[in-house]
Amino acid sequence: LFDLHGGSGAVLVEMPANRRDVQEPSFTPDGRFVYYTQRIVEPNIYINPNHLNYVIKRRELASGATEDLLGGWGSATSPQVSRDGKKVAFVRRVKEKTVLFVYDVAARTQVPVFDELDRDLQADFVQQNAYYPRFDWFPDHRHIAIWGKGKLYKVDTQTSTATEIPFRVHAKHRIVRAPHFEQNPAPDTVTVRSIRQL
Repeated sequence: LFDLHGGSGAVLVEMPANRRDVQEPSFTPDGRFVYYTQRIVEPNIYINPNHLNYVIKRRELASGATEDLLGGWGSATSPQVSRDGKKVAFVRRVKEKTVLFVYDVAARTQVPVFDELDRDLQADFVQQNAYYPRFDWFPDHRHIAIWGKGKLYKVDTQTSTATEIPFRVHAKHRIVRAPHFEQNPAPDTVTVRSIRQL
């Protein structure tokens, strides 16, 4: 954690014993807590995303007290605290779907609110610091703007309905011709070598 006014910074969350990923921090508006995703399984190349692989933890910054807040089958990743600090939106795998959930901090309950998300990156071998593209709450503490299926949606967390947020992107792309090499599949003689990227 670095102060915007300068300084050397401080370790916010120590490296866990399994030396695995600690990512996706989300601070409460009062600055008291930070929620984050932590991988709890030992290193493994192949991940079944419907198992218990990741948890969302909550750490009190003043005391360092930490608790596993959200986890279970399908894990829990990508916490995003509402602007009033009363709810946490997060992503969980439910069988073949990636689902947006909302956790009520006071009631300690969680409900699914939108199941039309794109696939999360829980099973990816190398995560890119986010298991799902960033999303956020609207100022009304009720709606969430999130990406899914190539579109942006405004999700009503009380009715579990979603409306598309229209947008346009002006982009320039340079498409180059891919290199192709002619190969003789049956030469008269063959020099045996180690075959890479066959």
